[in-house]
Amino acid sequence: MNPNRIGKWVTAVGPACVMMILAGAPKTSAQGQTPASAKSANFVDLLITGGTVVTMDADRRIIENGYVIVKSDTIVAIGDGLPQLPNGPIFSKQTIEAKGALVLPGEAQLPVNPVTQPGAAVAQRVVLYEEDPTDPQGKRYVGSAIWRTETISPGAGKSPELAVRADIEIPDLKLAMTWSLRRNTDQSLPATHTVEIMFRLPPDFPSGGISNVPGILMKSNEQARGTPLAGLAVKVTDGFFLVGLSNVDADRQRNLQLLKERSWFDVPLVYVNQRRAIIAIEKGAPGERAFNDAFAAWGE
Repeated sequence: MNPNRIGKWVTAVGPACVMMILAGAPKTSAQGQTPASAKSANFVDLLITGGTVVTMDADRRIIENGYVIVKSDTIVAIGDGLPQLPNGPIFSKQTIEAKGALVLPGEAQLPVNPVTQPGAAVAQRVVLYEEDPTDPQGKRYVGSAIWRTETISPGAGKSPELAVRADIEIPDLKLAMTWSLRRNTDQSLPATHTVEIMFRLPPDFPSGGISNVPGILMKSNEQARGTPLAGLAVKVTDGFFLVGLSNVDADRQRNLQLLKERSWFDVPLVYVNQRRAIIAIEKGAPGERAFNDAFAAWGE
């Protein structure tokens, strides 16, 4: 297999493509000579172990300490624990230790290797923490975020602007969310930047919907306590919220510093049933790159 070719998966890491939400660079290794006694059916091209696997079929299973086995650009096995095939041990050309990463097998085909090509879409980690009156620890749902920049039109007669966008999914809840940061060019609005947050929820969403997004917080890692961005959050319509970041000089400088230096976002939620939740979103290298490109375009 050509190590620069992506096979029939959503993009990711390694020669045959798996979308991986990375906490750090994966550890890779190449196997040495394969014993002559091994059955040829167990020669595989890629073995990914130790990650949290989210299957992309209708079941959307989450497998902790999971593995994915790829042979000839085809997924031949997904499971948990010790990697195995029915007819004996596995001999892989390449192994990726994905501890701390989220692994999402899919069905897309891309022409580059995202390990070496900075433009590839590599998913970053998302975790939704939800109150549960029956469990003091609450509930935890793992998801993914794809960061990118996009060119938008700020209005008639105005030049196109660059914006930062994250497309977020929480498979277990069938929740999709779009997070978009843009520079404010409307002088009637007292804000330096605006953040648009849009949700797509299934009709049977357990908590009835999202009634409020109180604001946005920035933090250095997933477990840290967040620092709020100065601004005002409003509900525009069902599933659509707008956050205007303060244009007061001191707030502006502090907000810019938080946006540039902190690696994670917290987006607190209030459900229709008044239970609370929070979505923690990792920027990762793709997010950092998107923010750097946008701030450079904005002269900030």
